[in-house]
Amino acid sequence: MPILKVMLDTNAFDEIYVRGLKETLSNATSSGKVQFYITQIQANEISKVVDEVKRSYILSVIESVPVVKLLTSGGRFGTARPTRVGFTGSSWSGFSFGGTNDAAPLNRFQRQHRRNPMGNSADLLIANTAVQQKCDYLVSSNAEDFKNVIAALNTEYSGNVQLIDIARLLVLLGVWPKQRK
Repeated sequence: MPILKVMLDTNAFDEIYVRGLKETLSNATSSGKVQFYITQIQANEISKVVDEVKRSYILSVIESVPVVKLLTSGGRFGTARPTRVGFTGSSWSGFSFGGTNDAAPLNRFQRQHRRNPMGNSADLLIANTAVQQKCDYLVSSNAEDFKNVIAALNTEYSGNVQLIDIARLLVLLGVWPKQRK
């Protein structure tokens, strides 16, 4: 069976924390079933988690599972000012530039708001990276934010990324639901 390539959205770590899934994910990785990925976007958002216990647990998951940090496919720059939470822009060392053709599909889905000048850039870049890196799955609890974007990017780049939540990931890994004895 080929190794599943799984991109974890930042909000997936909320469920990983609540359900205490570090050992489960580590076992799946060490058995060769799966490889988990994040980008600098998720790493940046995780670093801003206010709850110190939660942030520490998530960082230990990333280190011990391990979760591989990929360069983001594409980048967005130009926020007016950094905020405590949320995506504030790409870092120069955290993304790869694929060429001018990469901007068009992302620009079609860009939504900006006066209160949030980066709009949905984080979701767009995470989805774009998952598709361009040929991930099998993107795990997120907010499917509506990704559904249309994933479909368009899959078409644009001949991808096959499927959007799933943590429960579906656990089923794919064969660890949920637990079999009764």
